[in-house]
Amino acid sequence: MLRTFTADRYVQTTLALFLATFAYVLTVLRTVRTGDDGQVMFVPQVSVTVAFLLTLASVLGLVLFLSHLAREIRVETMMQSVHSAADRTIHRLLPERASAAEDLGAPPEPPADALALPVRKSGFLTAVDEEALLEAAVEADAVLLIDRHPGSSLITGTPMGAAWPRAGEPFSHETRTHLVRKAAEAVSTGTERTEAQDVAFGLRQLTDITAKALSPGVNDPTTAVHALSHSSALLCELARRGLGPRVLHDDQHRVRVVLRRPDLADLLDLAVAQPLRYGAAEPAVLNRVAMLLRELAWNSAPDQHPPVAAAFDRLRSTAADQDFHATEHARLAELVQLVEQALAGRWTYDRMR
Repeated sequence: MLRTFTADRYVQTTLALFLATFAYVLTVLRTVRTGDDGQVMFVPQVSVTVAFLLTLASVLGLVLFLSHLAREIRVETMMQSVHSAADRTIHRLLPERASAAEDLGAPPEPPADALALPVRKSGFLTAVDEEALLEAAVEADAVLLIDRHPGSSLITGTPMGAAWPRAGEPFSHETRTHLVRKAAEAVSTGTERTEAQDVAFGLRQLTDITAKALSPGVNDPTTAVHALSHSSALLCELARRGLGPRVLHDDQHRVRVVLRRPDLADLLDLAVAQPLRYGAAEPAVLNRVAMLLRELAWNSAPDQHPPVAAAFDRLRSTAADQDFHATEHARLAELVQLVEQALAGRWTYDRMR
C-alpha cells in the first residue's frame, strides 16, 4: 500500500502543490515592507494575488486528495491495482502459448562439472539482462543457465546458475573469470521484489492479502474470496502464455542461455496453498478455490491439467477433514463434480447457484 501511495501521480501532484504554495508565500512575504523605521511601504499586489490563488488551489487540492485517498486505500481498489499491474507484466514478458511452443528444442541441463556462477550481491533478483548474458555466452562459446528467476531471494556467494562449454573444450582461466563476472553483472538485485520482470509478484501480493484476511485477528473471508477471484483471472491468463524456461539462441539457432521461470504448477501452488491452509475451516474459501480450479481447468490445455488435478486432490483432502454442515458439504461436493467435468473438457452449469 505504501508503494502504491508514493507512486500515485495524484498524491505527487498534491504534495507538489502544497510545497510550491508554501515556498512561494514565504518568498513573497519577505518582499512586503511596512512604513516603520523609515522604510517605504511596499506590497506586491500581483504576487499577493497569486499567493491567494495558490492557497485556494491548495485547499481544493486537499479536499480532492482526501476523497482520492479514501478511494485508493480501499482493499478492492488495491487488489484491482495489483491485478492491473500483474496483467501488464504478463503481457509484456510472456508470449502467447502457441508461439512459445515453436521453441527450437528442449532446454539442456548442465553437466556435473559445469562452472558455478555465484551471486555477487544479496537481495531479491529484480532483473536479468538477457542481451548481456547472450553476448557473454557467444564470446566464450558456452551455454549459460540462470537457475533463479526474478523474485527469488539471492545470497552472496551461492550459485545462481552454471556455465559449460558448448563444444566440450574446457574453459581457460581467463574465460572462466570473464563468464563469472559477466553473469554477475547481468543480474540485478534489490531490497524488495518488483513487477519489472517478476510474473509471480502479483499473485504473491494477492495471496498475501488472502492470508491476512483469513488471519484470526481479521477474519474477513469476503476479502479472501475477492482476492482469489483476482488470482483466478491471472492464472487463466498465465495458462494462455508460454511458461517455463526461456531459451535464448545465437544467430545459428544454437542454444546459448537458459533462464528458469516459474511454470503453471509453481504459480498455482503460490495461489492456492496458503488459502487452503489458512481457510480450511471456511466453506466460502474452499468453494472459491474449487471455482478457481474449475476456471483454470477450462482455460488451460490438456497437458497443463496435471498441476490442476494435484491442487484438486489437495482441495478434496482438505474439505474431507472439515466438520461442515451437511448443506456446506453438499455444496462442496457439487463444486467437486464441476471441477472434474471441467478437467474432462465439459462445462456443466451450476445447479446450486
